[in-house]
Amino acid sequence: MFSKNKTKGQALILIAIAMAVLIGMTALAVDGGSAYVDRRSAQNAADTAALAAAFATASNDPNWRQAALNSAAQNGYANGSANVEVYKCNETGASCGQYQGNAEYIQVIITSTRSTFFGGLFGQNQITNRVQAIVRARAAQQGAMVNGNAVVALAPHQCRAITFQGNASMTLQNGGIFVNSDCANEAFFNASAAGDLYAPSLEAVGGVRYNPSSVHIPPGQIRTGVAQQPYPPSWLPDPSQFCNSSNTRSSLPGNNLAPGIYCLTGSLIVNGNQTISGDGVTIVLLNGELRTNGNGAINISAPASGPTKGLAIYLPLGNTSGVTINGNANTRLIGSVLAPGSNCKINGTSASALFRSQFVCYTIDLTGTGDTTITYNEADNYSVNIPPTLELVR
Repeated sequence: MFSKNKTKGQALILIAIAMAVLIGMTALAVDGGSAYVDRRSAQNAADTAALAAAFATASNDPNWRQAALNSAAQNGYANGSANVEVYKCNETGASCGQYQGNAEYIQVIITSTRSTFFGGLFGQNQITNRVQAIVRARAAQQGAMVNGNAVVALAPHQCRAITFQGNASMTLQNGGIFVNSDCANEAFFNASAAGDLYAPSLEAVGGVRYNPSSVHIPPGQIRTGVAQQPYPPSWLPDPSQFCNSSNTRSSLPGNNLAPGIYCLTGSLIVNGNQTISGDGVTIVLLNGELRTNGNGAINISAPASGPTKGLAIYLPLGNTSGVTINGNANTRLIGSVLAPGSNCKINGTSASALFRSQFVCYTIDLTGTGDTTITYNEADNYSVNIPPTLELVR
Protein backbone atom coordinates (compact mmCIF):
# COMPACT_ATOMS: atom_id res chain seq x y z
CA MET A 1 0.00 0.00 0.00
CA PHE A 2 1.26 3.49 -0.89
CA SER A 3 0.84 6.18 1.66
CA LYS A 4 -0.97 9.40 0.90
CA ASN A 5 2.28 11.31 1.40
CA LYS A 6 4.03 9.24 -1.30
CA THR A 7 1.16 9.86 -3.70
CA LYS A 8 1.35 13.60 -3.05
CA GLY A 9 5.12 13.52 -3.66
CA GLN A 10 4.67 11.80 -7.00
CA ALA A 11 2.08 14.38 -8.05
CA LEU A 12 4.48 17.21 -7.26
CA ILE A 13 7.17 15.59 -9.42
CA LEU A 14 4.74 15.19 -12.34
CA ILE A 15 3.58 18.77 -11.97
CA ALA A 16 7.18 20.00 -11.98
CA ILE A 17 7.96 18.00 -15.12
CA ALA A 18 4.82 19.28 -16.82
CA MET A 19 5.72 22.88 -15.93
CA ALA A 20 9.20 22.43 -17.40
CA VAL A 21 7.71 21.06 -20.59
CA LEU A 22 5.23 23.93 -20.79
CA ILE A 23 7.96 26.49 -20.22
CA GLY A 24 10.06 24.83 -22.94
CA MET A 25 7.15 24.87 -25.37
CA THR A 26 6.46 28.51 -24.55
CA ALA A 27 10.11 29.37 -25.09
CA LEU A 28 10.12 27.54 -28.40
CA ALA A 29 6.94 29.27 -29.54
CA VAL A 30 8.06 32.75 -28.49
CA ASP A 31 11.65 32.54 -29.70
CA GLY A 32 10.73 30.54 -32.82
CA GLY A 33 8.06 33.07 -33.70
CA SER A 34 10.48 35.92 -33.13
CA ALA A 35 13.07 34.24 -35.37
CA TYR A 36 10.48 33.70 -38.12
CA VAL A 37 9.31 37.32 -38.01
CA ASP A 38 12.92 38.54 -38.13
CA ARG A 39 13.72 36.26 -41.07
CA ARG A 40 10.73 37.56 -43.03
CA SER A 41 11.71 41.13 -42.20
CA ALA A 42 15.35 40.55 -43.17
CA GLN A 43 14.33 38.93 -46.47
CA ASN A 44 12.09 41.87 -47.33
CA ALA A 45 14.93 44.24 -46.49
CA ALA A 46 17.37 42.26 -48.65
CA ASP A 47 14.95 42.25 -51.59
CA THR A 48 14.36 45.99 -51.28
CA ALA A 49 18.08 46.71 -50.94
CA ALA A 50 18.91 44.61 -54.01
CA LEU A 51 16.30 46.42 -56.06
CA ALA A 52 17.67 49.78 -54.84
CA ALA A 53 21.13 48.75 -56.05
CA ALA A 54 19.66 47.55 -59.34
CA PHE A 55 17.80 50.80 -59.92
CA ALA A 56 20.98 52.79 -59.25
CA THR A 57 22.95 50.54 -61.62
CA ALA A 58 20.33 50.86 -64.37
CA SER A 59 20.52 54.64 -63.91
CA ASN A 60 24.32 54.55 -64.25
CA ASP A 61 24.71 55.70 -60.64
CA PRO A 62 28.19 54.68 -59.40
CA ASN A 63 26.89 54.68 -55.80
CA TRP A 64 24.79 51.52 -56.32
CA ARG A 65 26.39 49.76 -53.35
CA GLN A 66 25.63 52.61 -50.99
CA ALA A 67 22.05 52.70 -52.30
CA ALA A 68 21.64 49.10 -51.13
CA LEU A 69 23.18 49.82 -47.72
CA ASN A 70 20.97 52.89 -47.24
CA SER A 71 17.87 50.89 -48.13
CA ALA A 72 18.75 48.11 -45.70
CA ALA A 73 19.36 50.66 -42.93
CA GLN A 74 16.00 52.29 -43.56
CA ASN A 75 14.41 48.90 -43.01
CA GLY A 76 16.23 48.33 -39.72
CA TYR A 77 19.28 46.39 -40.92
CA ALA A 78 22.31 48.64 -40.74
CA ASN A 79 25.86 47.41 -40.35
CA GLY A 80 26.47 47.21 -36.63
CA SER A 81 23.09 45.87 -35.59
CA ALA A 82 23.32 43.42 -38.49
CA ASN A 83 25.85 42.44 -41.15
CA VAL A 84 24.90 43.69 -44.62
CA GLU A 85 27.02 42.59 -47.60
CA VAL A 86 26.56 43.87 -51.15
CA TYR A 87 28.41 42.39 -54.12
CA LYS A 88 28.30 42.22 -57.85
CA CYS A 89 28.37 38.56 -58.72
CA ASN A 90 31.77 38.83 -60.38
CA GLU A 91 33.37 40.19 -57.18
CA THR A 92 35.33 38.33 -54.52
CA GLY A 93 33.03 37.39 -51.66
CA ALA A 94 29.94 36.84 -53.82
CA SER A 95 28.26 33.43 -53.74
CA CYS A 96 25.72 33.75 -56.54
CA GLY A 97 25.40 30.14 -57.66
CA GLN A 98 24.54 29.92 -61.35
CA TYR A 99 25.02 33.70 -61.70
CA GLN A 100 28.55 33.66 -60.27
CA GLY A 101 30.96 35.66 -62.41
CA ASN A 102 28.25 37.66 -64.17
CA ALA A 103 28.58 41.39 -63.46
CA GLU A 104 24.93 42.03 -64.40
CA TYR A 105 23.80 40.38 -61.15
CA ILE A 106 23.96 41.94 -57.67
CA GLN A 107 23.77 39.98 -54.42
CA VAL A 108 22.69 41.38 -51.05
CA ILE A 109 23.26 39.23 -47.95
CA ILE A 110 21.87 40.20 -44.55
CA THR A 111 22.97 38.34 -41.44
CA SER A 112 20.78 39.26 -38.48
CA THR A 113 21.33 38.18 -34.87
CA ARG A 114 18.56 38.48 -32.29
CA SER A 115 18.67 37.73 -28.57
CA THR A 116 16.24 35.09 -27.36
CA PHE A 117 13.64 35.68 -24.64
CA PHE A 118 13.70 32.25 -23.04
CA GLY A 119 16.36 30.42 -25.02
CA GLY A 120 19.03 31.32 -22.44
CA LEU A 121 17.39 28.92 -20.04
CA PHE A 122 18.44 26.15 -22.43
CA GLY A 123 21.82 27.59 -23.43
CA GLN A 124 20.56 29.32 -26.61
CA ASN A 125 21.11 33.04 -26.11
CA GLN A 126 20.92 34.12 -29.75
CA ILE A 127 19.22 33.21 -33.01
CA THR A 128 20.92 34.05 -36.33
CA ASN A 129 19.15 34.51 -39.66
CA ARG A 130 21.08 34.75 -42.94
CA VAL A 131 19.11 35.70 -46.04
CA GLN A 132 20.04 36.79 -49.56
CA ALA A 133 18.57 38.44 -52.62
CA ILE A 134 19.99 38.43 -56.15
CA VAL A 135 18.83 40.90 -58.76
CA ARG A 136 19.77 41.42 -62.37
CA ALA A 137 20.57 45.02 -63.25
CA ARG A 138 21.55 46.47 -66.59
CA ALA A 139 21.45 50.02 -67.89
CA ALA A 140 19.86 50.82 -71.23
CA GLN A 141 22.29 50.06 -74.00
CA GLN A 142 22.80 49.36 -77.65
CA GLY A 143 23.87 45.78 -78.03
CA ALA A 144 23.52 42.36 -79.55
CA MET A 145 20.19 40.57 -79.50
CA VAL A 146 19.91 38.02 -76.65
CA ASN A 147 23.49 38.42 -75.44
CA GLY A 148 25.02 37.51 -78.78
CA ASN A 149 23.87 33.91 -78.96
CA ALA A 150 24.03 32.57 -82.50
CA VAL A 151 20.83 30.47 -82.36
CA VAL A 152 17.91 31.71 -80.25
CA ALA A 153 14.35 30.42 -79.78
CA LEU A 154 12.13 33.05 -78.15
CA ALA A 155 9.07 30.84 -77.50
CA PRO A 156 8.32 31.12 -73.77
CA HIS A 157 6.57 27.77 -73.21
CA GLN A 158 7.06 25.58 -76.30
CA CYS A 159 8.54 22.13 -75.74
CA ARG A 160 11.27 21.25 -78.26
CA ALA A 161 11.65 24.93 -79.02
CA ILE A 162 15.04 24.10 -80.51
CA THR A 163 15.67 20.67 -82.02
CA PHE A 164 18.78 19.20 -83.57
CA GLN A 165 18.12 16.13 -85.68
CA GLY A 166 20.68 16.46 -88.43
CA ASN A 167 22.62 13.66 -90.09
CA ALA A 168 25.81 15.70 -90.41
CA SER A 169 27.91 18.12 -88.41
CA MET A 170 26.62 21.57 -87.44
CA THR A 171 29.10 23.91 -85.76
CA LEU A 172 28.35 27.21 -84.04
CA GLN A 173 31.31 29.52 -83.63
CA ASN A 174 31.55 32.50 -81.23
CA GLY A 175 27.85 32.42 -80.31
CA GLY A 176 25.99 29.72 -78.42
CA ILE A 177 22.40 28.47 -78.16
CA PHE A 178 19.70 30.12 -76.04
CA VAL A 179 16.29 28.52 -75.44
CA ASN A 180 13.76 30.86 -73.81
CA SER A 181 11.18 28.12 -73.19
CA ASP A 182 10.36 26.99 -69.66
CA CYS A 183 9.30 23.51 -70.86
CA ALA A 184 10.45 21.35 -67.97
CA ASN A 185 12.12 18.47 -69.80
CA GLU A 186 12.56 19.26 -73.49
CA ALA A 187 13.03 22.97 -74.15
CA PHE A 188 16.01 21.80 -76.20
CA PHE A 189 15.68 18.38 -77.82
CA ASN A 190 18.01 15.95 -79.53
CA ALA A 191 17.52 12.20 -79.63
CA SER A 192 19.49 11.13 -82.69
CA ALA A 193 23.18 10.30 -82.59
CA ALA A 194 23.46 10.42 -86.38
CA GLY A 195 24.78 13.98 -86.51
CA ASP A 196 27.08 16.13 -84.39
CA LEU A 197 26.30 19.56 -82.96
CA TYR A 198 29.21 21.67 -81.72
CA ALA A 199 28.57 24.91 -79.80
CA PRO A 200 30.39 26.98 -77.18
CA SER A 201 27.37 27.00 -74.85
CA LEU A 202 23.74 25.95 -74.40
CA GLU A 203 21.46 27.92 -72.07
CA ALA A 204 17.83 27.04 -71.44
CA VAL A 205 15.14 28.37 -69.14
CA GLY A 206 13.63 24.89 -68.97
CA GLY A 207 15.17 21.46 -69.34
CA VAL A 208 17.27 19.89 -72.08
CA ARG A 209 17.25 16.40 -73.51
CA TYR A 210 20.08 15.28 -75.74
CA ASN A 211 22.33 12.41 -76.71
CA PRO A 212 25.83 13.09 -75.29
CA SER A 213 27.40 11.35 -78.26
CA SER A 214 25.69 13.85 -80.60
CA VAL A 215 25.81 17.19 -78.76
CA HIS A 216 29.33 18.45 -78.04
CA ILE A 217 29.48 21.42 -75.68
CA PRO A 218 32.34 22.18 -73.26
CA PRO A 219 31.92 20.98 -69.64
CA GLY A 220 29.95 23.39 -67.51
CA GLN A 221 28.56 25.26 -70.52
CA ILE A 222 25.16 23.54 -70.57
CA ARG A 223 23.07 25.58 -68.15
CA THR A 224 19.39 25.18 -67.34
CA GLY A 225 17.13 27.29 -65.17
CA VAL A 226 18.49 30.56 -66.55
CA ALA A 227 16.41 33.74 -66.41
CA GLN A 228 13.63 33.93 -68.98
CA GLN A 229 13.57 36.80 -71.46
CA PRO A 230 10.28 38.71 -71.79
CA TYR A 231 8.24 37.73 -74.83
CA PRO A 232 7.72 39.50 -77.10
CA PRO A 233 10.98 41.39 -76.64
CA SER A 234 10.61 45.13 -76.15
CA TRP A 235 13.48 45.77 -78.56
CA LEU A 236 11.79 44.41 -81.70
CA PRO A 237 11.99 47.02 -84.47
CA ASP A 238 8.78 48.53 -85.81
CA PRO A 239 8.74 47.81 -89.57
CA SER A 240 7.11 51.18 -90.17
CA GLN A 241 10.49 52.69 -89.33
CA PHE A 242 11.90 51.46 -92.62
CA CYS A 243 8.99 50.20 -94.78
CA ASN A 244 7.09 52.80 -96.77
CA SER A 245 5.17 53.14 -100.02
CA SER A 246 8.34 53.51 -102.06
CA ASN A 247 10.00 50.24 -100.98
CA THR A 248 6.99 47.99 -100.32
CA ARG A 249 5.93 45.62 -103.09
CA SER A 250 4.45 42.17 -103.59
CA SER A 251 7.67 40.58 -104.87
CA LEU A 252 11.34 41.32 -105.44
CA PRO A 253 12.21 43.28 -108.61
CA GLY A 254 14.64 40.56 -109.72
CA ASN A 255 17.29 38.13 -108.58
CA ASN A 256 20.14 40.64 -108.39
CA LEU A 257 19.33 43.28 -105.82
CA ALA A 258 20.80 46.75 -105.48
CA PRO A 259 21.61 47.86 -101.93
CA GLY A 260 18.47 48.82 -100.03
CA ILE A 261 15.49 47.67 -97.97
CA TYR A 262 12.92 45.47 -99.73
CA CYS A 263 9.58 45.14 -97.92
CA LEU A 264 7.38 42.38 -99.35
CA THR A 265 3.67 41.82 -98.86
CA GLY A 266 3.88 38.21 -100.09
CA SER A 267 6.02 35.11 -99.71
CA LEU A 268 9.54 34.78 -101.06
CA ILE A 269 10.02 31.31 -102.55
CA VAL A 270 13.42 30.63 -104.13
CA ASN A 271 13.11 27.66 -106.50
CA GLY A 272 15.37 25.30 -108.45
CA ASN A 273 18.71 26.82 -109.28
CA GLN A 274 17.54 30.36 -108.58
CA THR A 275 19.78 32.54 -106.41
CA ILE A 276 18.76 35.84 -104.80
CA SER A 277 21.90 38.00 -104.56
CA GLY A 278 22.77 41.41 -103.20
CA ASP A 279 25.05 43.28 -100.81
CA GLY A 280 23.78 45.90 -98.39
CA VAL A 281 20.32 44.30 -98.54
CA THR A 282 17.53 43.84 -95.98
CA ILE A 283 14.49 41.75 -96.94
CA VAL A 284 11.40 42.39 -94.79
CA LEU A 285 8.51 39.93 -95.20
CA LEU A 286 5.45 41.70 -93.86
CA ASN A 287 3.39 38.64 -94.78
CA GLY A 288 4.19 35.19 -96.09
CA GLU A 289 7.09 32.80 -95.74
CA LEU A 290 10.69 32.64 -96.87
CA ARG A 291 11.64 29.28 -98.36
CA THR A 292 14.47 28.02 -100.51
CA ASN A 293 13.74 24.84 -102.46
CA GLY A 294 16.22 22.38 -103.89
CA ASN A 295 19.30 24.25 -105.04
CA GLY A 296 17.65 27.62 -104.56
CA ALA A 297 19.88 29.94 -102.54
CA ILE A 298 20.06 33.24 -100.68
CA ASN A 299 23.31 35.11 -101.31
CA ILE A 300 23.00 38.43 -99.49
CA SER A 301 24.76 40.57 -96.93
CA ALA A 302 23.01 43.05 -94.64
CA PRO A 303 23.63 46.82 -94.79
CA ALA A 304 26.72 48.13 -93.02
CA SER A 305 24.92 51.31 -91.92
CA GLY A 306 21.46 52.79 -91.58
CA PRO A 307 18.36 51.67 -89.65
CA THR A 308 18.72 48.02 -90.66
CA LYS A 309 22.46 47.73 -90.16
CA GLY A 310 23.27 44.04 -89.71
CA LEU A 311 19.68 42.89 -90.41
CA ALA A 312 19.48 40.60 -93.45
CA ILE A 313 16.00 39.08 -93.14
CA TYR A 314 13.12 40.24 -90.93
CA LEU A 315 9.67 38.77 -90.39
CA PRO A 316 7.88 41.13 -87.96
CA LEU A 317 6.07 39.69 -84.97
CA GLY A 318 2.68 39.54 -86.69
CA ASN A 319 4.04 37.31 -89.45
CA THR A 320 4.01 33.73 -88.18
CA SER A 321 4.90 32.12 -91.51
CA GLY A 322 7.99 29.95 -91.62
CA VAL A 323 11.59 30.47 -92.68
CA THR A 324 13.39 27.59 -94.41
CA ILE A 325 16.94 28.14 -95.60
CA ASN A 326 18.93 25.46 -97.38
CA GLY A 327 22.61 25.85 -96.74
CA ASN A 328 23.79 24.65 -100.13
CA ALA A 329 26.98 25.56 -101.96
CA ASN A 330 25.53 28.83 -103.28
CA THR A 331 24.27 30.06 -99.91
CA ARG A 332 25.94 33.15 -98.44
CA LEU A 333 24.14 34.92 -95.62
CA ILE A 334 25.80 37.71 -93.67
CA GLY A 335 23.59 39.38 -91.10
CA SER A 336 20.79 38.51 -88.71
CA VAL A 337 17.65 36.53 -89.44
CA LEU A 338 14.98 37.88 -87.08
CA ALA A 339 11.61 36.08 -87.09
CA PRO A 340 10.15 36.38 -83.56
CA GLY A 341 6.82 34.75 -84.45
CA SER A 342 8.03 32.06 -86.84
CA ASN A 343 9.63 28.65 -86.95
CA CYS A 344 13.03 28.76 -88.65
CA LYS A 345 14.50 25.66 -90.27
CA ILE A 346 18.20 25.71 -91.08
CA ASN A 347 18.86 22.84 -93.42
CA GLY A 348 22.57 22.32 -93.97
CA THR A 349 23.38 20.55 -97.20
CA SER A 350 26.90 21.72 -98.03
CA ALA A 351 30.07 22.62 -96.16
CA SER A 352 30.55 25.42 -98.71
CA ALA A 353 27.59 27.39 -97.37
CA LEU A 354 28.57 30.61 -95.60
CA PHE A 355 26.56 31.71 -92.58
CA ARG A 356 27.93 34.75 -90.72
CA SER A 357 24.62 35.17 -89.01
CA GLN A 358 22.44 35.12 -85.95
CA PHE A 359 19.10 33.31 -86.04
CA VAL A 360 16.51 34.69 -83.60
CA CYS A 361 13.15 32.98 -84.16
CA TYR A 362 10.14 31.71 -82.24
CA THR A 363 11.30 28.10 -82.65
CA ILE A 364 14.23 26.61 -84.56
CA ASP A 365 14.96 23.28 -86.25
CA LEU A 366 18.60 22.51 -86.95
CA THR A 367 18.86 19.76 -89.50
CA GLY A 368 20.54 18.74 -92.73
CA THR A 369 22.66 16.22 -94.54
CA GLY A 370 25.82 18.26 -95.01
CA ASP A 371 28.28 19.89 -92.63
CA THR A 372 27.27 23.45 -91.74
CA THR A 373 29.01 26.22 -89.81
CA ILE A 374 27.29 29.30 -88.36
CA THR A 375 29.77 31.98 -87.30
CA TYR A 376 28.51 34.82 -85.15
CA ASN A 377 30.32 38.15 -85.12
CA GLU A 378 28.59 41.10 -83.49
CA ALA A 379 29.84 43.50 -86.17
CA ASP A 380 28.02 41.51 -88.89
CA ASN A 381 24.69 41.37 -87.10
CA TYR A 382 21.83 43.51 -85.91
CA SER A 383 22.13 45.56 -82.73
CA VAL A 384 19.11 46.74 -80.78
CA ASN A 385 18.20 49.29 -78.14
CA ILE A 386 18.01 47.20 -74.99
CA PRO A 387 16.00 48.92 -72.23
CA PRO A 388 17.13 48.90 -68.58
CA THR A 389 16.71 45.54 -66.87
CA LEU A 390 15.59 45.12 -63.26
CA GLU A 391 14.85 41.52 -62.34
CA LEU A 392 14.75 39.96 -58.87
CA VAL A 393 15.88 36.39 -59.55
CA ARG A 394 16.39 35.01 -56.03
